[in-house]
Amino acid sequence: AAEPAARGADEGVRAEAARARRLGHGAMLGGFGGSIVFNSLVVYPGTKWILSAKKSVPSLRRRKALAILFLAMVGLLSVGMDLIQVLDDRNLFRNLQVSRTAEDRDVRTAYQRLAKELHPDRNLDNPDAQEAFVNMKESYDILANPAARDVYDRWGFDGLRWLLRDEDVLSQGLFQLGITYVIWFAITILITVQSSNTNSRTISIAGLSLMLAVDLHMKTGNFGLVVPFAPHLASYQISKLLLTMYPT
Repeated sequence: AAEPAARGADEGVRAEAARARRLGHGAMLGGFGGSIVFNSLVVYPGTKWILSAKKSVPSLRRRKALAILFLAMVGLLSVGMDLIQVLDDRNLFRNLQVSRTAEDRDVRTAYQRLAKELHPDRNLDNPDAQEAFVNMKESYDILANPAARDVYDRWGFDGLRWLLRDEDVLSQGLFQLGITYVIWFAITILITVQSSNTNSRTISIAGLSLMLAVDLHMKTGNFGLVVPFAPHLASYQISKLLLTMYPT
């Protein structure tokens, strides 16, 4: 039984990796680059302009309050938009209608139930039935395999491609994670280098360091966050949300 299961997981990994390449799930620079541009051209200059508007708002306390309000509004908007995108992303746990922390028997039970519900022979009037059934089956092939499931949860579709190519998933993942945080640290230093208030840089770097520690723990340890209203979100998706929240 172990050999067919492993073969099924391998087929599922191949299918998902191919689909991810077509849909661009592995592209990190798209949303990440947009976030960098948005924060560099809008968030930080806007905050600086509010704090320096002495003629319009003479009170420093009021300028700080307005800056905090501006950051809160931008942060909520940014997090909301990214949350919508993450929730709409292809998710193997959601395909199988289980939470990220579901037990193996729950995954198997969900598959048996959905295999009956989504089988094309029982949905002859639905032209998308075949595709829905295949997607669900490919998701099960991966989630039913502990190694593939763990790689997907921590590193997403990038991890499945690394696994498919027999690459060292942990090394590749840490390298990608390192690049992301090095860029953010560099941007933080560059943006705050002209700031007369050294506390802003200290607080920003401390917050980013804390997020890096949490992210590393999620990617390499047994610690995992669960979003109550979206329990199907994988760890790599929660990591994306954390990075979205950082500039706020």
